[in-house]
Amino acid sequence: MANNNKNQNTSGSYQPVSSVESTQLPSNHQTNVVTQDAIRFSMNALNGGNRNGVIHFQSNLKFKKLTFYEVIHEVIKPTLLTMSGEPFEFHLLPQDISLVVLCCDTLDKQNYFQFQIRIGKIVDDGTLLITDYLPPGLDIKFCILPCVFPSYNSLPPQTEATQPINCTNLLVLNPSVLNMFFIKWTPDQNNYALTLCLVKQITVDILIRRLQEREGRSLEETQEDIIRMLANPDLVKCKSVYSFSFLCPLGKKRMEIPAKSIHCDHLQCFDVKIFLLMNEKKSTWKCPICDISCLYDEIQIQYFFLSIVTSPKLDGDCTNIEFTLDGSWIVNENNKTEIMSITLSTEKELMNSDEDKYTINELE
Repeated sequence: MANNNKNQNTSGSYQPVSSVESTQLPSNHQTNVVTQDAIRFSMNALNGGNRNGVIHFQSNLKFKKLTFYEVIHEVIKPTLLTMSGEPFEFHLLPQDISLVVLCCDTLDKQNYFQFQIRIGKIVDDGTLLITDYLPPGLDIKFCILPCVFPSYNSLPPQTEATQPINCTNLLVLNPSVLNMFFIKWTPDQNNYALTLCLVKQITVDILIRRLQEREGRSLEETQEDIIRMLANPDLVKCKSVYSFSFLCPLGKKRMEIPAKSIHCDHLQCFDVKIFLLMNEKKSTWKCPICDISCLYDEIQIQYFFLSIVTSPKLDGDCTNIEFTLDGSWIVNENNKTEIMSITLSTEKELMNSDEDKYTINELE
């Protein structure tokens, strides 16, 4: 692990700690909170799981950033779960309550706030980032009211890539009232942490606008890739043209905003809105073409293909084009071939256009 010199003894091995230190945080009266300066792991602790609090938990643990939620306030900071059945107590801030109440009154989807619980397992990978993961036998109750887990009708199995738990309707939205919940789970070999945050939900349309504001892959870069690819006879099997489909591999409909990961070396794209909608329902963040990582921050709009799909010269029913050796594209329609060159001036027009121009419609 990085930065572990101060946590080692003279023999170079980690020193296991037999207990978890707890502190009081008067600002929110939360219990079951442990000190917040650093973290150290021993391999014995990781193998033992959180049965007896064998990890000395201190500060910079963080949950991985969620694409569809922006953290506004950490009501309970990332906290090690040490003993099944112990309570968490906290007060809500007046300003946090106001945000939640206001969005409920206005039904504003662009400004939707909620309180959510996240639980994840702590992995000794050097990053200190916690991945959402529900422990077995999980049970969370606010007084006597049970928490409903996403996508489950009963107690959830141990599951990767778990969605956060919306607990807004179980809280007393009054800053003078002490909220409390109890969490139980079946101890296993993993160590778990919990956080409770006020978050703002980020819609797909907002994420698309942010992508449009970022720098995408330019027309020139893609055109150079096409020319280089077509110059390699092994890649195209000595053919002078290469076919490209505008059918999104996910939605099987014509793409409106072609995109792909910065790590992908293929030309084929997917429709960014369909990709985001599918990951909103079930987060996988994998390229549907080559199956490599395609996180939101790794997505690039492909302006070369965007210029084609928005071209008035491309018929609305056309889903396939071909490339020639000079990087231009060809559409075959009614046995008539028309060659259209891509000009780099088109990129400037796209970048300066209205940000909502290329936002695709909601899926039916």
